[in-house]
Amino acid sequence: MILLLPILLLALSIGAGDTSNSISTLVGSRILTLRRALLLSTLFLVLGLLLEGWKVEETVAKRLITGEREFLKCVPEAVIPICLATFVCSFPFLILGFPVSTTQTLLASLIGAGLIMRKGLAFQVERFGTLLMCWVMSPLISMLLAFLLALLLPRVLQSVRSLLVLNQILAVLLLFSSAYVAYTNGANDGGALLGIASSLSSSLLFTLCLGMTIAVGSVLLSRRVIMTVGLGITRLDPITAFLAQFSAALSVWSFVQLGFPVSLTQALVGSVTGVGLSRGRAGINLRKMKKILAIWILSPLLGLGLSMLFALPFSL
Repeated sequence: MILLLPILLLALSIGAGDTSNSISTLVGSRILTLRRALLLSTLFLVLGLLLEGWKVEETVAKRLITGEREFLKCVPEAVIPICLATFVCSFPFLILGFPVSTTQTLLASLIGAGLIMRKGLAFQVERFGTLLMCWVMSPLISMLLAFLLALLLPRVLQSVRSLLVLNQILAVLLLFSSAYVAYTNGANDGGALLGIASSLSSSLLFTLCLGMTIAVGSVLLSRRVIMTVGLGITRLDPITAFLAQFSAALSVWSFVQLGFPVSLTQALVGSVTGVGLSRGRAGINLRKMKKILAIWILSPLLGLGLSMLFALPFSL
């Protein structure tokens, strides 16, 4: 129970922050109400967690810090500083409505705890370096893809003459992209959570419980972040909302296939920015973007430092 509580706090943080990725543009473009969007998100998040979460789980649990045994099974109490540092560094920003990468903060906290508590285990420096490159590439790929699609798709849709048919096509596309993001969220962010929680259990029932805890966090705590991403960076209509969703999901899902957990939050903000840039620089709320970028840098650094601090009592 001592190890379970911080894992549940981490799951709530993921729900509060990362679940907004799948529905912020859906709500921002007014296709669905917040309640229905949250239901859609929960369903596909759990599905992604069950079907593909293991790909990221293996990287977090086994491939970053290695030895004869897995780090978190060799030192299960490391779960406490990792989860607490991630929660403390993410939750205040989420309450204020700023989208932070819980996944990046989690992995930075894993590094911090590993530095203090590794007990003869080895850091895979090359793999960490590849992971950092993936973190940089993911939002850039999302931004570029969204920018290019934002220039091309409206021209394709101009061939649809009926306004009613066009609206129906856009609604279906946006529902698909939102479900795709939620699924990717489960595979990516949920998979990172499973990597930490594997020190306790990897059973199907336990995985479902974690998925439902993420859902509770999204229902209770994600509203402000949803409004920031969906309305605060640039104005979204159904076309641009679909482009932002699809570009972010495709980028992150591709990295999931390689087993590397990246930030879905950053990918979506990147794709929303790409959509805004397709309208010109005036389409972006630069003041809001500067604050978000500063928090993206600050949160993992705080997670690294706090996890080292929280781990010290366990290393004595």
